[in-house]
Amino acid sequence: MKGRKAGQEGFTLLELLITMAILAVVMALLSLSLASSVRVSESIKEEEEVVMQAQVAMRRLKEDIASVYTDASCPFSGTRSDFSLEETVADRLAFASLSHLSFQPENEGTAAGLIAYKIVPEKEGSQRLKLLRADHPAMPGHLCGMELADDSFLLLAEGLRSVLFTFIDEEGKELVQWRPIPLKDGQVSSPRLPIAVRIRLDFWLDMEKGISQSFRTLVLLPVGLMQADQKQNAQHEK
Repeated sequence: MKGRKAGQEGFTLLELLITMAILAVVMALLSLSLASSVRVSESIKEEEEVVMQAQVAMRRLKEDIASVYTDASCPFSGTRSDFSLEETVADRLAFASLSHLSFQPENEGTAAGLIAYKIVPEKEGSQRLKLLRADHPAMPGHLCGMELADDSFLLLAEGLRSVLFTFIDEEGKELVQWRPIPLKDGQVSSPRLPIAVRIRLDFWLDMEKGISQSFRTLVLLPVGLMQADQKQNAQHEK
């Protein structure tokens, strides 16, 4: 290839090819960096949404459970559902609480409510779960929380991997279920409450990689603690 004459402007074909190759490498590196930044940004956004959902759900659960009161017509009940996902069991919880949220003017003066939580798949066969909440004013003859219709429940959180409620009795034992004690006439014994409920919510971060984030809290039940104290005092008096 002949060299350029003095004063002749322009680039040779080889120089152009080298320049284009360098630009291609630089653009590829920039694209990879940009794609990585976008993925990190999306991941951070998803984690922020998960944290926000967890905070809202935990706050609502804590307020509802801490305000539990004894009601013979709707005793505190926590049961395991019939289905499980990846060896983690979904739960259902129902009780009478003073933290009733009223969105109807005619029920604004009603502080007590029948509250229920249940966990269902987001869609049939899905490994993503939804946490649903139902809240009805407590009135004579009203159905208990365990008997509320499916259309009574509203979405509280989604994208869950598992939800677990653990109940602590007056002796400090942790139980996976809490059921009222039935009597022969079909009634239940004096409503018995746990002294605390341990809550665990696991949210999916990346289903393909099996990554999830766990949130946990412990809620004390003032009425349950009072019942435990009364029981202990009665035993000491004997």
